[in-house]
Amino acid sequence: METQTQTELSIQTQTAADGPPAEEIRLSFKEKLAYGMGDGAYQLTFSTNFLNMFLTDVQGLQLGQVTMLMFALRIWDAVSDPVWGWIIDNSKPGKRGKYRKYLLYCPLPIALASVLMFTRVPGLSQMQYLIWAYVTYFIADLFQTGVSIPYGSLIGVLSPHASDRTSLSMFRNIGAGIGLMPPAVILPMIVFSKTADGVNYLNETKHLICIIVMGAIGVLMAKFCYFNTTERLASAAVQQKLDFRKTFRSLARNRPFILISLCSMLLIGTQIYVQTVNGYLFKDYFGAPSMAALLPVALYSSTVLIIPFFSKLVARFGKKELVSAGVLISALALGTLFLLSTNSPMVYLAFSFFGGIGLSIFTTASWAMVADTIDFQELLSGQREDGIAFAFCSFFRKLGHTAAGAGINVLLAVIGYAVREGSEVVAQTPEVANGMYTIATLVPAISFTLLFVLMTFVYPLGKAKVAELQETIQAKRVEENK
Repeated sequence: METQTQTELSIQTQTAADGPPAEEIRLSFKEKLAYGMGDGAYQLTFSTNFLNMFLTDVQGLQLGQVTMLMFALRIWDAVSDPVWGWIIDNSKPGKRGKYRKYLLYCPLPIALASVLMFTRVPGLSQMQYLIWAYVTYFIADLFQTGVSIPYGSLIGVLSPHASDRTSLSMFRNIGAGIGLMPPAVILPMIVFSKTADGVNYLNETKHLICIIVMGAIGVLMAKFCYFNTTERLASAAVQQKLDFRKTFRSLARNRPFILISLCSMLLIGTQIYVQTVNGYLFKDYFGAPSMAALLPVALYSSTVLIIPFFSKLVARFGKKELVSAGVLISALALGTLFLLSTNSPMVYLAFSFFGGIGLSIFTTASWAMVADTIDFQELLSGQREDGIAFAFCSFFRKLGHTAAGAGINVLLAVIGYAVREGSEVVAQTPEVANGMYTIATLVPAISFTLLFVLMTFVYPLGKAKVAELQETIQAKRVEENK
């Protein structure tokens, strides 16, 4: 066997249990399900569906303060994400694996920090509440990064087969859906109360209890993922100095990676924006906050219809091609909803079903597409650095999260949204409510349109190109292992 550099990824000739070669193994249903549960664990331990509303309506922070918090967090991520990626790439594979071990270490601290993040300590000043938000959010985000990067990298080392990676991406979407259902569907039916005047408001005690329960379940799901997955493609520790400039220059040459990172940023930004702004919309425009529980059902029920056929659809049409069609449907649905200006929540939910098609398809395919671009990076640079690549992709997604959070608060300020003052629950004016409808429909319609343009006309890895890439990668690995 020829000597390999420490940065090259090699297919091990045997599994940990001295089984058949990794390239001959196809993943079991249980392992795919376990991998998917890892994303569900993240969604439950770090649930931020009502964070913006909690900060404005419970802690009483100003919209500008919340916006600055989001921007400060991304500055923090600009340092912590690449550092985490470098730490992970430089760690040596052990009995707990190179990536899986973080599923044991990080979820519990995330859950504890999330509980503190949604705790209102009585008697603090507004500045003290702001400091509390900074400290708890930064700690939760630090550990969340410590599990999300290695978890994302797992998809590249569980199996060398493109079809398995597509399936893993699909199961990851299923796991994410399972994790999202409690905060998105159940919580809206539980966490709101009414004042004597009939004004809806977020009840912090009910919400905190839900955060504790979800965190405990999330920690258990992360352990299930750890104990039921196997890293078959072993990546040696990358013994190199931490050089952000060199790494960035290397990734900057990877056009597919840059584009999928930008599109992922736009995707996650749109997703977070829709989830957050519609919480305000159903509370203040439709006057039915509990009906917000039906919105994720409408948005993601298309996933249930797509999942059984997703692998076959990808095999026939390709990931890029499916995503392009899906986001076009979403753009048309949200644009129509904007023009309708409906007062009926049921009509709104019906069009949201079609608006969710693009989210469902892109979310299901996104991580498999990221793995494709990392394969492309391996051909460009001659080495595989999943941790660093996923760290940069994770950072782009967090930028989307920030853009959504900051954008919502800026737009709420523009339409005149009134935040809580002291212990008084504030009712919004009809003009503010109408403004909410506009920003809830027009902004995502524009976002989906931009995604359609980028995926259709700019992103280069279509079905034929991915097939060619996989053949080249497989041939390279076979040659390396002779």
